[in-house]
Amino acid sequence: MRVPLHYHGQEESPAVKKKRCTVNIVTNLLEISCLPADVPERIEIDLSNLKPGDSITLADVKLPSGVQAVTHGHSASEMTLVSVAQPKGGSVADETAEGDAPAAEGTAPAAESGEAEKK
Repeated sequence: MRVPLHYHGQEESPAVKKKRCTVNIVTNLLEISCLPADVPERIEIDLSNLKPGDSITLADVKLPSGVQAVTHGHSASEMTLVSVAQPKGGSVADETAEGDAPAAEGTAPAAESGEAEKK
């Protein structure tokens, strides 16, 4: 049987709130095995603690009592449910936002060389 995964809290996570990362949901359903009386309506997964570069695997999820995930021979740590991707060029933007002088100096020559090509 398959049950839905319900993700919540990503807007409050440091990855999204502070670093403007993208949270990639890999799957919305989980195949499980359990007794009929133990079938959950859904499985809740809290994303509020995600940081840039984090991922959540099946091994990180606490399943309800009596419920086992069907992994088809894969280990639970191999089954990624969520990953966090940093925005392209995010490290340069972060350094510039923090007032890092080398990042600001690194952008000036590129702008000058672009102007020289236009002439």
